[in-house]
Amino acid sequence: LNILDKAKAKKRVFLAILGISWFWLYGATYLAQFSTFGSIVLNANESVVILMLCSFSIGIGLGSMICNKLVKGMVTARFVPLAALFMTVFSVDLYFASSSVASVASVSLIGVEEFLAHPQNWRVLIDLFGIAISGGIYIVPLYAIMQTESEKEERSRIIAACNIMNSLFMVMSALGAMLLLQNGFTIPEVFLTIAVLNGFVAIYICQLLPQDLIQSIIRAILRLFYRVEITGLENYRKAGKKTVIIANHSSFLDGLLLGAFLPDRLNFAINTNIAKKWWVKPAFAFFDLLPVDPTNPMATKTMVKTVQKGRRCVIFPEGRITMTGALMKVYEGPGTIAYLAEAPLLPIRIDGADRTIFSRLKGIVRQRWFTKITLNIQEPVYFDVPDGMSARERRAWIGRELYDVMSNVIFNTSNKERTLFHALIDAKKMHGPKTIILEDVERAPLNYRKLILGSFVMGRKIAAITKNKERVGVLLPNSIGGVVTFFALLAFGRVPAMLNFSTGPGNMIAACKAAQIKTILTSKRFIELGGLDDAAKALSEHADIVYLEDIREKIGLSDKLFGLFAVCFPHFVHNHVADTPKPDDEAVVLFTSGSEGTPKGVVLSHLNIQSNRYQLSARVDFTPSDRVFNALPIFHSFGLTGGLLLPILSGLRIFLYPSPLHYRIVPELVYDTNATIMFGTDTFLSGYARFAHA
Repeated sequence: LNILDKAKAKKRVFLAILGISWFWLYGATYLAQFSTFGSIVLNANESVVILMLCSFSIGIGLGSMICNKLVKGMVTARFVPLAALFMTVFSVDLYFASSSVASVASVSLIGVEEFLAHPQNWRVLIDLFGIAISGGIYIVPLYAIMQTESEKEERSRIIAACNIMNSLFMVMSALGAMLLLQNGFTIPEVFLTIAVLNGFVAIYICQLLPQDLIQSIIRAILRLFYRVEITGLENYRKAGKKTVIIANHSSFLDGLLLGAFLPDRLNFAINTNIAKKWWVKPAFAFFDLLPVDPTNPMATKTMVKTVQKGRRCVIFPEGRITMTGALMKVYEGPGTIAYLAEAPLLPIRIDGADRTIFSRLKGIVRQRWFTKITLNIQEPVYFDVPDGMSARERRAWIGRELYDVMSNVIFNTSNKERTLFHALIDAKKMHGPKTIILEDVERAPLNYRKLILGSFVMGRKIAAITKNKERVGVLLPNSIGGVVTFFALLAFGRVPAMLNFSTGPGNMIAACKAAQIKTILTSKRFIELGGLDDAAKALSEHADIVYLEDIREKIGLSDKLFGLFAVCFPHFVHNHVADTPKPDDEAVVLFTSGSEGTPKGVVLSHLNIQSNRYQLSARVDFTPSDRVFNALPIFHSFGLTGGLLLPILSGLRIFLYPSPLHYRIVPELVYDTNATIMFGTDTFLSGYARFAHA
């Protein structure tokens, strides 16, 4: 009795022991009746009984393994209610399956081979296997809770108490089965009785653990519709229980996602005005919501005390759902609470929810009913506030640091490990193939589909005259033709080397020698309009000059059919037309005039450029509704990475202008094209400002 009293001292531990003991009662009822069930009901010999015992044992083991996969190493009872319900479902079906088996019984006891020859008997085995799998999922978390939540000094006594309770329940199982059989119950009816009793136990467990049941249901629905994936659970465990969880606020699904997929009970800080909404009221029954009035100074103290008690508290630092897709204003509150409570911040990136219909980005991004959502849990962060700061200075410092933490989370969880052409294909999928993405002075807009189609068709012709991973010179202005040529080279594993035609023939020849360029792609029209005939003639002595007009004339029906196939299966074609480049491979070669007039070549990898664009997108709140005007040449590092690749891979429409020196024309075109973002150096922007309308 003293040992049992020790177990009763902690409610959660004692409930786990009761749940374990009930499983032993349930399982003992089946195991004790298998022999009689096999001979009388199934009309089968001992080999069939052994088969049932094997199915039961294997099912328990398999259920335990499945449970381990489901909980991912966390100690949680969230799957116990559902497992108990499934045990009842399979047990009830076993009763009906037993009735159908009795009608096909033969005169003598049958063996395994004859038993398996009847389809009805397979149903019996499936039910027994289902009961066992459900039992394995049911029992493992309860044992884990019993052991982990008991004190180390008392653990052996707790296990002893569990064994005592198990014995008592198994005795109750034997006495109960005996009474039922003596009162005329058949063995299937005994199984049905225990199934009904287990149903009441399952309902009772659901009442004890309502959040676990609701979590399981919500999690299943979210996984079905949004294929939710969670990464970094080891960081969640590393942070401990005393933690302030922060996440970007991208949609109305955010709280539901965190509550459903993060283990353990969480405290959600919620604005008192939102807490009064009718549609929020039901959430109080299943989640620990903490209404907070942001205008009340005592609210911070309440949150600090909650965290100090060892509770995980979820706060959205932005305070509202994003209206741009990027970070909104980040408040210092969560950082202050973590600092005062001496707790870590656990940053989480919710990726993909902003593209659902539950975000506030309608008309800004392409929304879908069902899109993949990922929860990325990052390393816990501790704030080491410098000494000697006033309260105001400390809040300001924490606010800046918290913004850095949030923007770093966005950057660190971005998909940088992609080549530029793969990123272009993904952008087409995300924003839609018909999304207009490019325009130049010819005023013939190009969408994603046509850009990728043109890249594959032209790239195939270029690939015939160049080698894989060869550096190919590009002598073209800011134009759609120049962009298509750039991506055509990338599509077939070539490296575009962007020649700076403003440096003169001598420097371009030196650049070709330095980069070992054997082929230069250019345009007859550009050479003529740019007055570059002498430069082209000089370059032709060191490399083969190939004109885009000549390539276009050679494009035939087979090339067009190939392009149509490639645009339908771009990833497949890109991966098979050449050795698939890796993110660390060369993506582009750029040239500068150098400090002493000598051209210098810079090789940028795909990862370099992807990192640059994601660093900027983590800080600047541009959206696909923005329009970009870029007059910086694409042989310029800023013009290529910022003015072209950043917007085109992010779904922003770009207008390309061939020269940044036209100070009168550029401001008018910016106005005419409804551009909201413009790229330029301080010199160029000052020049435009002198001629632009106020």
